Amino acid sequence: MIFIYLILILLSLSCSISSQNFGRDSERAFSHQGKVRCGGLKHSKLTRLCDDTDNNCGVWNMTERFWTPNKCFYQDISGEQARKCIGNRTIAFMGDSQIRDIAIATAYLLMDVYDLNSAPDEKFDIKGSGAFRHYNNKFDMFKKPDNAIRFYTYPKSDIAKSKNWNWQIQFFDLYNLVFLDDGKLYNIMNNNATYLNSSINKMDILFVNWGLHNQNYFFDAPQGKNYHKNIFSIWYNSRNNSVLPTVYTSLNPQCAEKVYHPLKKHVLQAESVEKANAYINKFTLENAIPYWDAGAVLRSSNRCNVTADGVHVKMYVDIMRAKMLFNHLCDRNMKWRNFPLAHFL
Repeated sequence: MIFIYLILILLSLSCSISSQNFGRDSERAFSHQGKVRCGGLKHSKLTRLCDDTDNNCGVWNMTERFWTPNKCFYQDISGEQARKCIGNRTIAFMGDSQIRDIAIATAYLLMDVYDLNSAPDEKFDIKGSGAFRHYNNKFDMFKKPDNAIRFYTYPKSDIAKSKNWNWQIQFFDLYNLVFLDDGKLYNIMNNNATYLNSSINKMDILFVNWGLHNQNYFFDAPQGKNYHKNIFSIWYNSRNNSVLPTVYTSLNPQCAEKVYHPLKKHVLQAESVEKANAYINKFTLENAIPYWDAGAVLRSSNRCNVTADGVHVKMYVDIMRAKMLFNHLCDRNMKWRNFPLAHFL
């Protein structure tokens, strides 16, 4: 498997990359000096965004609501540029509300609904948020009563037709491990999700994360090993027989003082997430496993300012993560990378 990824890296390096001005102002241009573009092979093959799950991973410019890591910089990608890159492809997400929020933000960036400065200071999460009323007319929702899977596709079919958009964002709401039986995970990871509904597109890449609703499996020490054994391994073992490019995604680092816990163990809950992320970050890096550290944006001194409820983030943070995602999937000319998995190693 490692040999295959090395071949992908060499092939991707052969693609030419032109120069481009990525800063919107002199301050951001200065912050980019001496850095490589995040998501490029020069960055992704050498290091993660963070050396560890610490609080010194990058800096938020709160005026622009833009996040820049210490070791690289992200291109500020517009909805138009993202649409140019995705073309008629499909990006899928599977898991709980944390990765669902990223899926919605990705769709909203593509649809020009929100950008960084227009996104509200609340979470995309459906529960407890009036924001859902804004976007419930922008997706097609499907649910089969015999399999307990809810899944969404963006944009809504009538919107896609009116805009002549052929791309699709999909989200499979497998928020609890009890839903991963009866072959559901196998079918999705092998691009057989059309059995749920014939109108959905075949996926080009799938991002996966879960564990928020199964934290009892890794709450106690050793948290990292327990998360790997009980949560991560389900995806890890399934991908060996998968024909679909798939990437595991980190949990959101939590702001303990904002987290609600019925037994007031919010500090321990936040610590278990930190240790789970650290373990998986190291494991995937050492074994050349595709992994996206989406939680890196929360590893800064502004963590509690950018989180909405301690677990989910404010909408503009997820819009920022959507822009980060397209830096990995697209080159500087907004062309879809031939081997996108190579940019998540």
